[in-house]
Amino acid sequence: MRRINIAITAILCLFLTSCMAEHIDGEIIMANGYQINGRVLDQEENPIPHIKVTLEWKGQDSPIVIYTSDKGIFYTIMENLPDTYPFTIDITLEDIDGERNNGIYESESDQITIPEENDNKIIDPVYHLTLSTASENIPQS
Repeated sequence: MRRINIAITAILCLFLTSCMAEHIDGEIIMANGYQINGRVLDQEENPIPHIKVTLEWKGQDSPIVIYTSDKGIFYTIMENLPDTYPFTIDITLEDIDGERNNGIYESESDQITIPEENDNKIIDPVYHLTLSTASENIPQS
């Protein structure tokens, strides 16, 4: 029975992988999108957990919202991207949990432009956030 379960699991994994990607010369190429593997670090290169990461682009139905792991990593596959090049992905990083991740960090925005279609469909940005000063956290009246 255990061998049957392992075989079924292996078949399902192969099926799901083939639906998401094309295999060309032993490499896995994303068929409909880009994979983003990002990291968020503080100024001393320490990972920052629980940072809200929002990804948006023109023509998108709704933004992708993900959060960094305890190791400061965020990951997603972006699908239904524009068919025309160049296109730009807007990325916003926000510290939404207050002091829980060893401080309150300033928000950061970035844009990644994909100039043309290519086989490298993996984006791996690294961001360094800065701690906010006390005066930046005082509500303005």
